[in-house]
Amino acid sequence: MNDIVKEALNAKYVIISKCGPHAGELELDMFRRKQRETADSAEHWAFWYYKSRSRPPMAVPRLVQEFCMSSRVSTAQDDVYCVFYNCRGGGQQPESDDEASHYSEENSHDGTRYKLPSHFKLMPSRIHTTGYMVRDAYAMVLGELTDVRDPKRTVCLWDYSKNGHPGSAIWTDHSQNSTYLCEKASSHGDKNKMYEDKQGEVKIVGIGKLVKPYSVWLAFVDPVCRRPMQSAKAKCECNGRTYSFCGPECKELFTKDPSKYEFV
Repeated sequence: MNDIVKEALNAKYVIISKCGPHAGELELDMFRRKQRETADSAEHWAFWYYKSRSRPPMAVPRLVQEFCMSSRVSTAQDDVYCVFYNCRGGGQQPESDDEASHYSEENSHDGTRYKLPSHFKLMPSRIHTTGYMVRDAYAMVLGELTDVRDPKRTVCLWDYSKNGHPGSAIWTDHSQNSTYLCEKASSHGDKNKMYEDKQGEVKIVGIGKLVKPYSVWLAFVDPVCRRPMQSAKAKCECNGRTYSFCGPECKELFTKDPSKYEFV
């Protein structure tokens, strides 16, 4: 465990994300469940739900994908890590705990704004991701997770700048956002003063190693009309999966012949 923490903290480029109870689970329970997913899924993936709350969003899948690829190329950095930390009660609780049914690796951007992808794939077997499935619901794709239970393992948020903004420490607005693409910074104006009060030091609760495709969009997709949804109006179980629908009409069509509508 010490090796992966040391590697993550020594890396020039890293993702830093606030972590707290989510959909009724505590942090340690989430890490253990995601560790099982990487072991049991055919892809050896785990999807970690997150939202980019800044406007414009700073951590949409396209930007995460580009960040991971450029970090590896420009610095010969073998791996890109996400450092999960707990601060002031952890991340915000989701508005709902619906389970995503589909994901997309698309780089959806029309030059001026981000939009929901047009093509989605069925979630891989044994991978389960819950949260509020709105337009800005995403997941990091992790191939390895380590929970950190030593309270002495901390990260200083004054040590990192927002990617592309070398003079802007993430500590200055970390309470407003939850996930940052970061570059290790040499110094910030108020860093020494803040160090005296130990501000900016937050407890590490886990480390994740990102793997291709690094980040994806999440959604409910009605298998009949194939429309992405914010919330399901109807659901049914079929072949061990829960399918969500925009309304009872689509659910009825599906239940008559599920094989007609199941798609990848």
